[in-house]
Amino acid sequence: MADVPDPAPLLALGLAVFALPPGGRKAAPGWAARSNRDPAALPALWRAGDNIGIDCRASAVLALDLDGPEGIEAFAAACRVHGQAYPRTLTVATPHAGRHLYFRARPGVVLPSTSGGTTPLGPSIDTRGPGWRRGGYLVGPGSVTPDGRYQVARPARIRPLPAWIEALLAVRPETDRRDRMQNRDERAPYMVQYRDADGELLTGFTVRGEEELAEAFAQTADRPEITVTWRHWTGLARLSAEDSEDSNPWRTRDELPLGTAGTP
Repeated sequence: MADVPDPAPLLALGLAVFALPPGGRKAAPGWAARSNRDPAALPALWRAGDNIGIDCRASAVLALDLDGPEGIEAFAAACRVHGQAYPRTLTVATPHAGRHLYFRARPGVVLPSTSGGTTPLGPSIDTRGPGWRRGGYLVGPGSVTPDGRYQVARPARIRPLPAWIEALLAVRPETDRRDRMQNRDERAPYMVQYRDADGELLTGFTVRGEEELAEAFAQTADRPEITVTWRHWTGLARLSAEDSEDSNPWRTRDELPLGTAGTP
């Protein structure tokens, strides 16, 4: 592989790319607006030596980030537990002996980014996904950092995300709860948000009463990578002039109403 990172082979795979600083892994603000699939546009967006960022949302991919040998073994163990073969898909070796496994994500499925090894797949496994609105990004193969190079370890095509992995990682939008708002009653209304490890909003919805608010928290009890917050409904998801952000902030599990104190 050439010493200079080359995004062209990734465009050929249908991935949307953007430039990362030479030798760097952290994207500058606004990176999603700069991602591109058009080879003709790259000369104006790329400097010699730039590293390669991959926009997961624009590329419609979900990547498993296996952190070193521990993450690789944890994922192999998850495959065994679920009775599934280790998937053969585009795989990138990272500088710290980890792996990035790329998968095609189905349209309409909310797959968040996670960090800290908190996914249901096991420890030392993070994800970078298309999310709901923005999504995460990856350092692409060919990129060079002070720790070493990202390089293709398995040049397979990008396979669809296996159904068993999708079932573990997907967050289901709460459209049924929004429908229930058509039948108003006297119970106190609340707004709820789910956010991923990057702080990206995954979904937002409304509930009526402490029982439904408790259920919204309970649904993510086994998903520590998802942050759930709530606040009082103020009408059309907007704060009134007398109900400022300071007086009606987003609250956490520790600030649930008394009726939901037993929520796990």
